[in-house]
Amino acid sequence: MKRLTLNVVMLSCMACSQNVTIPPADQDTAPNITINAFVVQQPSGYSGDVEPGKANVGMTTSVNVTQGAQVQFSGSAKNPGGVQQFSVKVTQAGEVLYQVTTSGAPDAGGHVPDLLSLVGTNGAGSPGSQPMVVTLSTPVIVTATATNFHAMSQTIILTYNPIATNITVGGGTGTGQPPPPTTAQLFLSANHDLGPFQTTTAPPGLCQATLTWTVTPISLSGTTGMATPYTNTATANPTPTWLHDAASGLNTARCPLGRWSETYGQGDGWFRLARAAPVGAGRRSVKRSYRRA
Repeated sequence: MKRLTLNVVMLSCMACSQNVTIPPADQDTAPNITINAFVVQQPSGYSGDVEPGKANVGMTTSVNVTQGAQVQFSGSAKNPGGVQQFSVKVTQAGEVLYQVTTSGAPDAGGHVPDLLSLVGTNGAGSPGSQPMVVTLSTPVIVTATATNFHAMSQTIILTYNPIATNITVGGGTGTGQPPPPTTAQLFLSANHDLGPFQTTTAPPGLCQATLTWTVTPISLSGTTGMATPYTNTATANPTPTWLHDAASGLNTARCPLGRWSETYGQGDGWFRLARAAPVGAGRRSVKRSYRRA
């Protein structure tokens, strides 16, 4: 819970901006937009993932998210010449769930903010403390628009697609699949990404996590190996490496949790891997590979 609290505190610091002078129109550009999407950790354990490398996005694209995950959205617009307005609209199944707009204005000295952020709503279209959280049961579309003080604007549209978590490793029964191996070995490598942070200083235990994976053999016909489902658990507390996002100026702590392998001697069969991910706040990248032993 301490790590989750730290993430929220650091995220709120995105609202910090500097006052700047509005340049001539021919020296100004439309603001750059960054939309952030993070899975809200649930007390029951693993809560899902945002596609690795797409938790902070600054262009029109699509993003895969674990089906059923609760995702919190926020965003910012930045421009060295100032940002006059920034708006975010979140829709799902044709319904507008959130629509929030924030604005900047010149101060007494004629200076304007170079950054506008939206981390929540007041429920009436303005910034507030209510988080913008959506359950990814169906695709979610986030539309963000930012304008500078010369009416130059940029709009990006992001589509967040729910993806099932269960994966069949090693093939299946469909046409064109390779023949089953007599012995198979499954490899797992896991990275646990936490952030965003403004600094690259991590408290002790930031990367501490438990990784749990469940293996279910299916379509087995051999006489050796394990034919019943089982679950394995491993713990790790590595030192993070830091990834810097130039567009937002924020940092991500990448926790390399380790690599594991499983060997199966059950001849002529396939197996299913489910919930291969660390339990803890943040987003995770779990890579799986398989080979003939």
